[in-house]
Amino acid sequence: MAEHLAILFAKTIKILACEVADPYQIREGLSESVTQALPALVTRAREAVGTWLSQMRCHACAERRDREGDTEGPPAPGTP
Repeated sequence: MAEHLAILFAKTIKILACEVADPYQIREGLSESVTQALPALVTRAREAVGTWLSQMRCHACAERRDREGDTEGPPAPGTP
């Protein structure tokens, strides 16, 4: 659908999660294990978003070059 509407959208969706230690316990705040795992999860999320944004920028640059007829710039990654 995104392609049909010419909307840039990731071809791969990543879901990052932390395992629940006790799914039957409801509490306020984070458990100690989640608190410890959170920095690594945030790093992985930032890397995934950074990669996605980089791919979008490359795609946008390639489209601009195509529109403007610029053959001087390097091709975007994955562009033949």
